[in-house]
Formats: sequence, C-alpha cells, structure tokens
Amino acid sequence: MLLPPIGYGTFPSKEKLIQNIPVAHQVGYELIDTSDDYGNAEYIGRVKKCDENISKLTISTKISDVSHLWNFRNDFVKQKKLLGVPQNQPMDLLLLHFPYPHLYLDAWKELEKLYEEGLCKAIGVCNFEIHHLEKLLKYAKIKPMVNQFELHPLFRQKELCEYCERHNIAIMSYSPVARMDKRLINDEIIMRIAEKYQKSVVQVILRWDIQHRYIPIPAASKKEHIQSNIDVFDFSLTNEEMQQLDSLDCGMRIRFSPSTMWSTTKKIKNLIRHLQYKFKIY
Repeated sequence: MLLPPIGYGTFPSKEKLIQNIPVAHQVGYELIDTSDDYGNAEYIGRVKKCDENISKLTISTKISDVSHLWNFRNDFVKQKKLLGVPQNQPMDLLLLHFPYPHLYLDAWKELEKLYEEGLCKAIGVCNFEIHHLEKLLKYAKIKPMVNQFELHPLFRQKELCEYCERHNIAIMSYSPVARMDKRLINDEIIMRIAEKYQKSVVQVILRWDIQHRYIPIPAASKKEHIQSNIDVFDFSLTNEEMQQLDSLDCGMRIRFSPSTMWSTTKKIKNLIRHLQYKFKIY
C-alpha cells in the first residue's frame, strides 16, 4: 500500500473536523490520521458520508484498547462503522496504538487475522521502540508495514529510524513540530532557512521530514494552518541544511516514553488480561 507523503492529524479535534476535513481535502491532503482513543471517528464518518470524494481519502486509525482481546474484532467493526467505511470495503491502515506489556504480541496476532481476511489493506504499530520491534519480528507472520512514533529535529530517534528503514517499515511521525516547543520554533538556524525560502519555520521542519522520507502528520485546527502545513512541495532543503536540522537533535522527548509509561499497577492488570486471553478466562 502506497501512503501519501504527509497526513492530517486529527487529535484532539472532534466536532470541528466536520469543517476541517473538507478543508484538508480541498488543499490536497490524501491521508487522515485518527484513533479509537481520540473519540472523533463519528465526525470523520459523518463528513465522508456527505461527500463521495472525501470518502476516497486514506484513513489511518489505531486500536488503543486491547484490554479485551477476545472482543477485538467487534471493536474493529465498531470503529470501521463510525469511520463510515462500507461493510464490504476494507479499512486502509490499522495500527496497534501502544506496545502494551504482555499484550502486544497477542494483539498483533489479531491484526494479522484481519489483514489475512482482507479486512484492512495494511497493518502497523505506534510507539514501538527497537526492542519491541525485535521481539515482534521474531513472533510475527506479517511484519508491521508502518511504525508511527514521536519524531522531530530535537528528537530524531536515529537508531530507531535506521532500524525501520532496514526492515522496510514506513516511518510516520507524530508531533513533527514538537508541539510548537519554543526551543524548536525559535531556533535561529531554522528561522534563517525559513527566511531564505520565504516559508514558515513549521514548513521547513515538515520539509525536513519529507526529505528524510518520513510521513509527518501535523495537526491543525485553523484553516490557514491546515493549508500552510501541506504547502511544502515547492522547495527543497540542501544537504547542508538537512544536516543543520539533523544537528539539532538533543534527545528531547516531548511526549511519553513507550518503555516507561506503564505503572506497576498497569503492568499487573495487563498480565492478568494476557492470562485471561490465553486461557479463555472471561
């Protein structure tokens, strides 16, 4: 499955998507990113039902709650219906949202079943680090086609990116502008480059993503920002400028760490759910 080079991130928007998705489609977005955890699928579905052209957009969605794996398929069907995907058509891209301790291998098995049955065109993961991927690749019949994770010039995750590239796993970057962190947005190097090309700092950063062959999914709630975020295909950064942005990497994570976000209580609960799933103790 060939993915567009940039997507429109819908978190945390909800009802406003009824106006914003038509704008995104009009200015050229072909990929919309969401999750069952965002609570906005119904608004995306409503827009798609009203416009046949919008219904052709590629939808990337995530399964976030795997606490009841025995009900995984029903959760998938519910999400598909909310997103306005006809019953006889497959979902585009289905991702496992987190590497849940004790659960993600079994959850991946459920994604593989959906893919093998033709119920989705592609499957992948989110927030998986190298050690998660190594374990998954030893276990999986079908390797993930996408890994979506935090990625921006302040947090390049170079080793993870190289690992994904070696295994032909497409890289999708969320928080591509570090949630407008001032240390990135006010960086003098990027500001000089932006001035040179008569572009915004955000556009320069998104161009950096694209030239690295990452798929950024910037979120925006204002029409002008939705439009400017995709206006990044009429200029190219030089090798030197790419290296300058690369050099900003300081390991500064804006979001959570997938390896440390789980409390002891959550780990125990996940283990119990894992055993329930394994031994069919419902």
